Amino acid sequence: MRQWKRIVVGVDGSPASRTALEWAGDEAVHHGSELVVLTAWLPIAPPLAGTSSTLPTHGVTHPGKRQKSS
Repeated sequence: MRQWKRIVVGVDGSPASRTALEWAGDEAVHHGSELVVLTAWLPIAPPLAGTSSTLPTHGVTHPGKRQKSS
């Protein structure tokens, strides 16, 4: 069997990525390869001064604010 130097797999926490990680681990053992596991994410910016969050608040009521009626 051909020797693989390195196997790279991306993981995002999903069930599919878990399956991919297990497969890559098995292949790395089988081939005597290095296993490189990568993950990436987009960081959430800290809240602006005077606000409680930078996340979307569409449809969320806030204390002291009245929601517009439809």
